[in-house]
Amino acid sequence: MFKYIRQLTFLLISLPFVLNGQKVGVVLSGGGASGAAHIGVLKALEDNNIPIDYITGTSIGALVGALYASGKTPREIEALFISDDFIKWSNGVAIDRYSFYYKQEDPSAEVVNIDFNLDTLFENNLPTSFISSVPIDFGLLKLFAPASAAAQYNFDSLFIPFRCIAADITNGREYPFYNGDLSTAVRASMAYPFYLSPIKHNNRLLFDGGLYNNFPSDIMYNDFMPDYIIGSNVSRADLPPTEDNLISQIKSMLSKESNYTIECAKGIIISPNVEEITLLDFEENYSAIQEGYRATINVMDSIKEHVRVSKSDSLLYEERRQFINKKKPLLFGDVSVDGIDEQQTNYIFKQALKNKSYFEFDKLEQSYMRLLSDRGIREIYPLATYNNATGLYDLNLHIKKEKAFQVEFGGIISTRPINTGFVGLRYNRMKKTNLTLSGNIYFGKLHSSAKISTRMEFPNKLPIYSELSYTASKWDFFNSSTTILEDINPSYLIKNESFIEAKVGTPIRFKGKLELGTTLFSLENEYYQNNNFLRTDTADINEFKGFSPYLGYTRSTLDEKQFAKTGSFLQLQARWVYGDEKNKPGSTSLESEKSFNKREWFELKFKYENYFLSKHKFKLGAQFEFISTNQPFFSNYTSTVLIAPSFKPLPEMATLFQYQYRTHSYSGIGLKSIYSIFKKLDVRLEGYLFQPFQEILDVNKQPSYGEELSTRDFIATATAVYSTRIGPIAASFNYYDKAVDQYKFLIHFGYIIFNKKALD
Repeated sequence: MFKYIRQLTFLLISLPFVLNGQKVGVVLSGGGASGAAHIGVLKALEDNNIPIDYITGTSIGALVGALYASGKTPREIEALFISDDFIKWSNGVAIDRYSFYYKQEDPSAEVVNIDFNLDTLFENNLPTSFISSVPIDFGLLKLFAPASAAAQYNFDSLFIPFRCIAADITNGREYPFYNGDLSTAVRASMAYPFYLSPIKHNNRLLFDGGLYNNFPSDIMYNDFMPDYIIGSNVSRADLPPTEDNLISQIKSMLSKESNYTIECAKGIIISPNVEEITLLDFEENYSAIQEGYRATINVMDSIKEHVRVSKSDSLLYEERRQFINKKKPLLFGDVSVDGIDEQQTNYIFKQALKNKSYFEFDKLEQSYMRLLSDRGIREIYPLATYNNATGLYDLNLHIKKEKAFQVEFGGIISTRPINTGFVGLRYNRMKKTNLTLSGNIYFGKLHSSAKISTRMEFPNKLPIYSELSYTASKWDFFNSSTTILEDINPSYLIKNESFIEAKVGTPIRFKGKLELGTTLFSLENEYYQNNNFLRTDTADINEFKGFSPYLGYTRSTLDEKQFAKTGSFLQLQARWVYGDEKNKPGSTSLESEKSFNKREWFELKFKYENYFLSKHKFKLGAQFEFISTNQPFFSNYTSTVLIAPSFKPLPEMATLFQYQYRTHSYSGIGLKSIYSIFKKLDVRLEGYLFQPFQEILDVNKQPSYGEELSTRDFIATATAVYSTRIGPIAASFNYYDKAVDQYKFLIHFGYIIFNKKALD
C-alpha cells in the first residue's frame, strides 16, 4: 500500500513539470583540468532549481556529464574531484594499498625509463602516453559499471539522457557514443594525445573528442531538440604549432576547428574565468569549481528569464533515488583474460584471481593491484558487463604486456663534485614463471658501480622469488672532495667492494616481505693514516673477504623512495659475518708488517620511520634506528671505522665519509616536520640525535672504546624540495654538530641513491 502511495505522490509532484513541457539541455566543453568548473555550473543550476533534462560533453566535460547522468549529485562529484584518489588517477598513479611490496626491487637513481622491443620498428617503440592509464581505467569501471547496467547500456535510460564525443582518427571524424559501456565512452573521450593512451573500440582508434568537436551543442540539438541550452565552455584557443613543439604539430594535423555556439534559438554560454589553470593542473580543481559556480550565479537571472519551469529538490531527489535503486552491486562472476598466452594466463590466475564463485569489489581491487605490481604488465583494461542470468558482472581484462626491454636513465646533478650518471637495462619475460634480467652502471667522481642480477618469481599459493646478483663498486672520497676540510679522516680514501648475493623472499601480506640470503664479499680499502702524505708515499691496503648470511623483514608504505611525506617503513635484520682480514701497511703507517686475522661477528639492525600526523599542509614524522653488534676491532683505527656501521639519516651523508657517525652499536632518533607551500614544493625541517653506545677512539692509530654513553651528536637540516615528474630538485642546509666542517649547503637534482653495499 505504501509503495502505491509513494508512486502517486511522485506523479502529483512531477505533473506540473510534465505539463509545461519545456526541456533544458546542458553542454560541457573539453578543456583539461579547468573542466572542473563544470561541476560548479551544475551545482549552481541545481541550487536554483533549474531542471537538467539532457547532458552532452567532450573530454573532461564527458567525465563530469557522465557522473551527473549516472545519478551523482554535483556535491558528490565535487568531493570526488578534490579527493587525493582523483589527483592520483589524473597523474597516472595507482592507489597502491594492495600492491605487492615484495615485487619492488632495490631502489635506484632512475628518473626516466623507455620500454622497447628489439624485433619492432623504431616508431613502434615510441611511448604513446605520458602517464599510465591503469588507475583511470580502474576508477572509471568502479564509477560507471553499475550505472551502465541500470540503464541496460542505453544512454537514454540513464538518470538523464547523455551523449559524449570521441575522435575516430581511423576514419578522420567524430565518434558520438549513444549506448554501450559508459566507462569506455568516457575513457575514449578523454584520451588526450601523448597524455593518455587511445583505446580501440569497434575497430576504431579513438582519441580525445576535443580534436574534432570540443563543444557538442550540435549533438545536443540534433539528438534531443531541447527548448533551451546552457553551455559551459572552459576551452582556450590553441596556439599555432611551433617548430619546437611536437605535440602542437601533431594536434594541429589531427584536429578540426570546433564550433562554440548554441545550435537552437534560445540558449546561453557560461565561460568561467579559468584561463590560469593549465591543462593538467588538477590540483586546482577546488578553485575551478568555485569559479564555475560564481560564473553561473552571475547569469542566473538571465537563465531564469528563459527557463520558466523549476524542479523542486524533492522531485530531483526522488528521480535520482529511483535510478540509483536500479544499480546492481559490483559482484563479479566470470572472469576472462586476453592479451597474453596460456602460460601467462595461468600465471595471472595463480597470482591474483582466486577460483571463487564471485568477487566482491574489494577483492577485485586487491587482485587488480597485485597484477599491477608485476613489471611485466603494462596495461590492464577492464570491461564489466552485467549478466542477467547470473545476477553478476562478467569481467574481461585485456592485458598488454610490457615491452621486453627497458632502458633506465638517472643520476645526480649537484653543486658538489658528486655528480653521478646512471644507466640501467632490464629484460622481462613473463611466462608460467616471471624472469627478470637486469643490470646498471653508475659513473662519477665519487661513485662508480656495476650490477647484474637475475630474478625468478614463482606464483605458488605462497609466492616466492629468488634472486642472484653481482655488484662491484668504487667510492673515491679523495677526488670528490671540495677541500681538505671535508668530513674525511683520513683525507685520502678509496673504497672498493665486490660481492655476490643470493636470496629468496616471500610476501608478508601486501606491504611486507621476508628475505633469507647470503653474500660472498671482497672489500678493499685504500687509505693514508694521516693527512700529511706525499706523492711518493704508499697507502695502506686493508682487505676483508668472507661471507655473510642474513634474515630480514621489511615493511614499507612510503610514498617516495626519497623525501617521503606519508606512510611508514620498518626493517628488522639479523646478520652473521665471517671472513679473513689482510692488512698491508703503507708508508704512513706505524706498522711495517702484513697481518692476517679471522674476523667474526653478529649484527642486529632495527629501523623505523613513520609519518604519523597530517594536517592540511603540515606533516610530522619520526625516525628511529638501532644497531647492536659484537664486531671486533680491525688492524688499526681507520680499518675499524671503515667496516663499522654508520648512521646516515640525510641523503647527503651517503656521499660523505664521517667517522664520528661510525661505531659498532648505536641508536639514532629524529623528528621530521614538512610544510607544503604548494602541491609540489615542500620545506622540510629535520633534527636527529646520534647516540653511540661506545665511541671508537683513535689512540695512536689504534682503535679504542670510549666510555659508555659518554658522547652524542646532533644533526639538523632545512631542505626545500620541488617534486618534478622525473625526480626531486632539493636545496638543503645541513648541520653536523661535531664535524670539522659543520655547515654544508647542497643543491641537487635527482635521487642520491646508490647500489646496495655488501653488508647493508
